[in-house]
Amino acid sequence: MVAKAIGCSLSYARRFSYSNERGAFQKEWSKSTQNEKVSPGARTKIINRDGKTCLRCGLGDERELEVHHILPVSQGGTNEDSNLATLCSHCHEAAHDGSKTSGKTAYVEGNFYEWTQKAEIAPEERDLPLDTGQKRISDY
Repeated sequence: MVAKAIGCSLSYARRFSYSNERGAFQKEWSKSTQNEKVSPGARTKIINRDGKTCLRCGLGDERELEVHHILPVSQGGTNEDSNLATLCSHCHEAAHDGSKTSGKTAYVEGNFYEWTQKAEIAPEERDLPLDTGQKRISDY
C-alpha cells in the first residue's frame, strides 16, 4: 500500500520502516547495500529499454518490475546499463535463488540470458489470470 501511495516500487518501500519513537527510517540492511542501488532515472531507462516487461516471464505490470544486476555488485558487477536487466519481483527473487540480498545467482556467470529463455512459468504460479495476454520470450 505504501509503495502505491507514494509512487515507488515495492522493493524500494521495503527498505524503510516506521516507529513512533524514530519516525520513518531506513532499515540497516538497506544502508549496507547503497552501492547496489540503481537510481530512479536508470531504473526507468532500463525498464523502457527492456520493453517494460520482465525478461524472464513477460509480465508487464510496471509496479512489479525491478532492475536486476546480472553480475551482482558483491561479485564485481556495476551499475552500467549492460549489467542491468528488467525482472518482475518473482523472477528477481528466482534469479537470486530465493534471496535478493544473498549476492548469489541461480545461473552461472555469463548465462543470464540463457537462464531467462529457459523459463516457462505457468500463469497460476504467478497469481495471474489464465488469459493475461502477456507474451513469453518463447513467443518471439
